[in-house]
Amino acid sequence: ALGAVAMDEATRSVNAPLRVAVLGAGLQAFHHARTWAATRPIASFRIWARRTEAAEAFARDLGRDTQIEATAAASAEEAVEGADAVLGVTRSAQPLVSGAALAAAGYLATVGPKFGGRHELPAAAYEGAEVLLSDAPDQCARFEIDSGPLPGGRRAAEMVALADVLAGKVALPRAGRILFVSEGLAGSEVALLAALHARG
Repeated sequence: ALGAVAMDEATRSVNAPLRVAVLGAGLQAFHHARTWAATRPIASFRIWARRTEAAEAFARDLGRDTQIEATAAASAEEAVEGADAVLGVTRSAQPLVSGAALAAAGYLATVGPKFGGRHELPAAAYEGAEVLLSDAPDQCARFEIDSGPLPGGRRAAEMVALADVLAGKVALPRAGRILFVSEGLAGSEVALLAALHARG
């Protein structure tokens, strides 16, 4: 839910359905992709996973559940080529794609590793981000102390809190790349869902 809200806020200036790349085909990717599909108009999904059969099954099930075109990509670079938004949901400690491959993506989200030299997205993704958005800046600051810095010389202190964006305290830019650094706090997800339910 938090990931979908972040994506929705960060892509409000995009007037066309999003072309989305998903790196990963596990349970987290399953839920993130479906909440994205339920939140914003999506033109298509391209899925990459280390196991081709997992990517193919994921794409088949995602297409069936969302009625949105979903295909498996032969490589991570193929998956992100031309994507407007990229969702990284892997355990990879090494970047899965080059910075150049992400040139078209105005929105990136990383759920997987991101501290202390272990990161699924390349350092260039961080370096080129206009905004680092996070659901848990304080937790990221703690991870930075315990595990090491973010890629690309970026600091947790730079992060914009999703809560501040939702409260109207901070406005996200209408241009430039936004990178959502997710820590997936289970407690705040429950609180967010309760608030959404109460709003009807």
